[in-house]
Amino acid sequence: MKVFREAGYYTNGYNVITLVVGKCDGDPVFFEVSLDPYADVSVYLTYSGCSQCNIPLHVEKDYDTPYASTYAWSNPSTIRVRNYGTVDFKTYCKVVMAGEVNYSDFTANAFRSCAMAIKNYGWMRIMRKKYPDLNYDVREDTNDQVYDPSKTRLSAADSAVDYIWPYMMLDSTFRLFPGFHVHDSSVHSHACKGGGVLSQMGSKSLAASGNSWEYILHYYYDYDGSFARTDRNEQMSRGAIKIIYINHSVTGTSGYLQHTPTQHKRKCSTCNCYHTSAHELVYNPNANNYQCSKCGYATVPLTKSQKRMEMY
Repeated sequence: MKVFREAGYYTNGYNVITLVVGKCDGDPVFFEVSLDPYADVSVYLTYSGCSQCNIPLHVEKDYDTPYASTYAWSNPSTIRVRNYGTVDFKTYCKVVMAGEVNYSDFTANAFRSCAMAIKNYGWMRIMRKKYPDLNYDVREDTNDQVYDPSKTRLSAADSAVDYIWPYMMLDSTFRLFPGFHVHDSSVHSHACKGGGVLSQMGSKSLAASGNSWEYILHYYYDYDGSFARTDRNEQMSRGAIKIIYINHSVTGTSGYLQHTPTQHKRKCSTCNCYHTSAHELVYNPNANNYQCSKCGYATVPLTKSQKRMEMY
């Protein structure tokens, strides 16, 4: 719980707060709060858990904390959906597209930006458990993302998922974050530029104006700290998000150029352009340093770990 107070609120001796906590549909909630009559503690609401437990307290949601990995990123293979069991993760994203943005007037870039948000959200729910005591990663309703296999899927929406499948989004410090998205800003006020919540209808408008899907994602998720993100992506690091390509293909070591001791640029045989790579580092005990597993260039990072990712 985050508590903000002024010194004048406190009296001599101890100030006591008693909390009764529980769960509602797997989410943490406060059922009862008792305050010492002499303690005036100021708290703020960002999450209450259910409409019947509207107590003005902030609950830290560990399952929304951006997730860092020291290993190469790769797409999840499956996800567990309430009432549907374990399903293919790519199929899950396509079915959610039909449930969330099944609009025939969306352009390719609008679909792609929404697909990226949907993928990131599902991925986060796999990595950080929102329902740790239950046998599913996500619900099939608006508590997470709408998953209804009976809905007709649009080929353009399916193609958008295929297109963005080699990509993922990380925050400015290379951590996976939930791709929160809503229909428009009337649903959530932070569905605005820099707010941390993607507006589906806003994506449609931005794409119709000629903006790329990458621009749309930066538009909503880049965080400059100009206003507080209270309950959506509030723990993201400030700065521009990273749109990571996790499926490059290169032949041999000739595609790599020495860039800095900790980064290289390599030419991708898939798109024929250069990308910065925080490459895989392998410890060499004989030289007491680390070497790039691709080109052999030696470097000395601070920790003995393996890291690899490509980014724009």
